[in-house]
Amino acid sequence: MALKRLHVAERLAAGAKLRLGEEATRYLGRVLRLRAGDTVHVFNGDDGEWSATIEKFGKGRVVLLLHDAIENEAEPDLKIHLVQGISRGERMDFVVQKATELGVARISPVLTDYGVVKLDGQRAEKRREHWQKVAASACEQCGRVRLPLVDAPMPLNAWFGQPPPSV
Repeated sequence: MALKRLHVAERLAAGAKLRLGEEATRYLGRVLRLRAGDTVHVFNGDDGEWSATIEKFGKGRVVLLLHDAIENEAEPDLKIHLVQGISRGERMDFVVQKATELGVARISPVLTDYGVVKLDGQRAEKRREHWQKVAASACEQCGRVRLPLVDAPMPLNAWFGQPPPSV
């Protein structure tokens, strides 16, 4: 049976109970087909990976009971920062997914002079949030515990003018 993993935003500690919302409930119930009493591994990017039991399934809500921290060595020692020109369609999602699976620590999407994609402030922030969710989903699949940081899209020339980021 394949390992079931879930990214959550809450802090993780032994004995804690997590109340998850509609999206996570749908994913656990309909996609993974889990029920009360089943075990799942949860992670948040900061507190490591934890074993949890599904305590209750309710209408649009699920309660998880955390047990033990799990030793996870899936993080690479090398910190890679990817600067990627934004491509149109689902190609950028594919790049974020594969970069996450390969162990990239930070992704900086940049707008190029001859690129087709043009993003204004609000749309750029929505795309960044979407790419962060793609990265979280890729972490669930590949076994990573730490999510890569996805920066807000910026012009390539502005990125070259920035001080070197710490990864």
